[in-house]
Amino acid sequence: MENVKETLIEFVDDKFFNSLFEAETETNVEVEEDTEMTPAEKQKLANQKQKEGMAVIKKCQANWKAFKIDAKNMWQEYRDFWSTQEDAIKTIKQKGLFYNLYKSDYIVGVVKNAAGMAELKVYNTSHTDLSELETFVCKNPEVIQAFNSFYKAELQGAMREVISSHKEAMEAKKKADKLKAKEDKEAQKRAKLDAFLGEEEIEEELYSLLEELREAGDVESLEKILTEHVLLERQFTSEQRDKFASSGIAMSNGSYPIEDKSDLKNAIRAVGRAKNPDAVKAHIKKRANALGAKDLIPKTW
Repeated sequence: MENVKETLIEFVDDKFFNSLFEAETETNVEVEEDTEMTPAEKQKLANQKQKEGMAVIKKCQANWKAFKIDAKNMWQEYRDFWSTQEDAIKTIKQKGLFYNLYKSDYIVGVVKNAAGMAELKVYNTSHTDLSELETFVCKNPEVIQAFNSFYKAELQGAMREVISSHKEAMEAKKKADKLKAKEDKEAQKRAKLDAFLGEEEIEEELYSLLEELREAGDVESLEKILTEHVLLERQFTSEQRDKFASSGIAMSNGSYPIEDKSDLKNAIRAVGRAKNPDAVKAHIKKRANALGAKDLIPKTW
């Protein structure tokens, strides 16, 4: 189906531009046969040339519309089509503004002649001889202005809009990906924290502090508190803490179990998070005496 569509487009283009070429040839013959034309006849030819030139502009606009329908706002399609516009300059080997028609052998452009005057020209790239590329020429200022307007406002304007939309989409995706990565990281931290703390109840103040440190990004303090919580809470089972509470190794609620000097050091480091630091210090001092480790108690206590 695609091949048929290309053939139809090429057929319509050939029919349209060949009719212009035939009209151009007839006009040139008339001018050569009757070099002394009346002002009215010259005006008639100028009007005809302008009409044909405007028809070329409409052809460009219709072709551009056909491209946009096929492209469906796909960034890659616009990028590839724009590269064909840049290739037109290499094909024509002249400076100017060129529209390389979509799925066509024809290029329409505005160039300056030897006298420095702007001209609208149609090129048939199916010809291998550069001298045969030109199939239509129009010097009408209104036609030239119309093409410039089409090229800058419609073609370049649409290209800029697509590029801008693409950049915005990429920026939005980048932000969304960054946000998702951040949320995923936070979710992982939360999952680790929840898994770490298990199903045990922890002091509301401690949990709030952990949340604040997490939001503030204070990883060092967060890790320190979590480490202290591991050392004090997670290395002992609930049964062990109940047993230690009964024997005085831990406080009455099973917290701050101090079985040896290592536990003593950990307890001293974690006393800052206690709800009742004086009671905890008293418990730590008592255990230090029992373990023969009074020297580990801070002098400021």
